[in-house]
Amino acid sequence: MNLEPHFIVGLDLGQSADYSALVILEIQQWVPAWTLTPGSPAYRAGLTTSGWVSPAALTRSQRDAVDPFWHERPTRPPLTVPHLQRWPLGTPYPRIVSDVVDLLGAHPIGDTRLQLIVDGTGVGAAVVDLFRQSGMGWLIAANIHAGNATTYDGRNASIPKRGLIGAVSVVLEQRRLQISRALPEAVTLERELGTFRRRVTPAGHEQMASWRESDHDDLVLALSLAVWAREWLYANFDAAIADAQRLVSTRG
Repeated sequence: MNLEPHFIVGLDLGQSADYSALVILEIQQWVPAWTLTPGSPAYRAGLTTSGWVSPAALTRSQRDAVDPFWHERPTRPPLTVPHLQRWPLGTPYPRIVSDVVDLLGAHPIGDTRLQLIVDGTGVGAAVVDLFRQSGMGWLIAANIHAGNATTYDGRNASIPKRGLIGAVSVVLEQRRLQISRALPEAVTLERELGTFRRRVTPAGHEQMASWRESDHDDLVLALSLAVWAREWLYANFDAAIADAQRLVSTRG
């Protein structure tokens, strides 16, 4: 099966009165303790720490050494945000595309498995074309709508607004999301998340409908795209892990 990415990047494309924003979501990699025994591939690659490890802290050979043991990791990996970015209002879209291509091609992110999901709703469709012309093959164009159906064909995803909201709500409730307060835009994202939380209530259908239609929420939308991709697109990966572990438990 295809392994999940090490990084998923959400990009919200603003219009004249909105910022364009990018959030990089890092999926922690699991290093089983037994793989650190002398003679093992992980040991020979220089790994010294077991448990959840930042993939950016590992070399490619170290990541390759632990990849075969994906089925041993717990489901629901911790998610961290190592990078936030907002462009000044009015930044031309070609400049944003160039900045993103350069950022994601640089070490250490450029050396890892990577997925970029871009809000392709409305004006974003033309920007998605610019990304694809740049040769970026690991790109998903997201169309956000107010309905209920989710579709995905490998290049394009149609995502209900409630799906984005639900994905972020769940990882926040599970306390799996960590955002470094040292990041320049961390306070802005925390403020947006506070507004987001107040709007999402059990009976908050109208509040959900109004999300994205007032206030600046560009960073939280970029975050929600990345989180949705991890939780929805790779739900089958978590399910395969759970199945493998049940099989081992039954045999034991």
